[in-house]
Formats: sequence, structure tokens, C-alpha cells
Amino acid sequence: MSITKTQLKAIRSDIAKALAEVEAKHGITLDLGSISYQDNSFHGKLSGSVVGDNGEDLAAKSNWEAKFRRYGLNKEWFGKSFKSGNDTFTISGLNSRASKRPVIATASNGDRYSFPPAMVIKAFA
Repeated sequence: MSITKTQLKAIRSDIAKALAEVEAKHGITLDLGSISYQDNSFHGKLSGSVVGDNGEDLAAKSNWEAKFRRYGLNKEWFGKSFKSGNDTFTISGLNSRASKRPVIATASNGDRYSFPPAMVIKAFA
């Protein structure tokens, strides 16, 4: 059996459902990063962090508080929502390795997106 892109997509979906159950049970957030694959194997990176009393990812919040100034952002924007297009996004972190789109925001459907700082600043203006 060879692993195909379609199979990997289905596997990732099943893993996400299983991870959601583990998150709820243990009060943590889990993030399955990108998955690489070859004909008969695949690998990815799983990271996790503790969730605060209000549901915030404490590691992501700490990272935001350490680096928000670097991008001209406001400390209080973490966890706040803004509109972009027809959707609402909630700021959920920073990826300082992504120079053009470091702001991570979660859409109302749970999908995560990256935004440039200027766009986020404009949304909160």
C-alpha cells in the first residue's frame, strides 16, 4: 500500500478528531503541524500547551506578550476578534518565523490563518 495525498488528508482529519478528544479530557491545546509523506510513511510534528481558565493557550499568550511590540501590535489584542472579508477571526498567536504573515488567527469555523501585521492593525483601527 502506498500513501496518497487523499489518504493523508483523511488520516489528518481522523487524527484531528482524536486530538480534540484528548484536548477536552486534559485541558490542553494540541497542534498537528504539517505532515510530510513518502510512498509508505509519513511524519509530522505535534505540539501542545496548557489552556488557561478562560480557554486561552497560555504558551501562545506568553509568546504574544513577549513579541507583540516587534510588529507594532497591541498587547490587549490577543484573544480579541476582528473581521476580514465575510469571516470573523480571533487572534490566537504569533509565528515569528513567518516574516510576512506572523499573526495567527482562528476563524469562526476553527481553521487557523496567518495575517500580516499591517492588516491586523488596520482591522483594529
